[in-house]
Amino acid sequence: MTLKTRWTRRFTDLVASRTGRFLACLLIATALAACAKAQVIKQDPNRAAEDAAAVLTLIYFHQDYEAAYAAFDSRVRERITFEDFSAGVDRETAALGAMLELSAEGYKPLQSERAMLLFFTGTRERGTSYHKLLMAGDSGGYKIAYVGSASAPFSDSTGMTGFDPPLVVTR
Repeated sequence: MTLKTRWTRRFTDLVASRTGRFLACLLIATALAACAKAQVIKQDPNRAAEDAAAVLTLIYFHQDYEAAYAAFDSRVRERITFEDFSAGVDRETAALGAMLELSAEGYKPLQSERAMLLFFTGTRERGTSYHKLLMAGDSGGYKIAYVGSASAPFSDSTGMTGFDPPLVVTR
């Protein structure tokens, strides 16, 4: 019996045993954990809020819908046309008046993705508007992958982490 044959036989016997299967599973789990650790995504909520505020400023304070639409992630532009986007903002402004102040209320990181939810509150001439944005990216930069506005706070805003210091944008 050659050395190679003896080694192969011992390895096969080890893997076939209960201890061997346990060791193989432990080795695989360790390798997966090491890979997962290497894939850690660094999120920066303040950077995400600043990137979102820059686009919201284009929309509500400068009425530069084209620049704001161009800054959206491609997923937003695939779901909504520029015409529908600008018409929606115009309807919102007609109902509630001009935006006076936007405040970043909080965020919720999405652990499984390179994304986080941000929640803004808008003080308007005739009321309050609430805004939810899905920011795709990481600490290197974010784009808006979803944007929604409503006349009441979003139900999934409970449990969010607040900004300290708060980010407030005014006209």
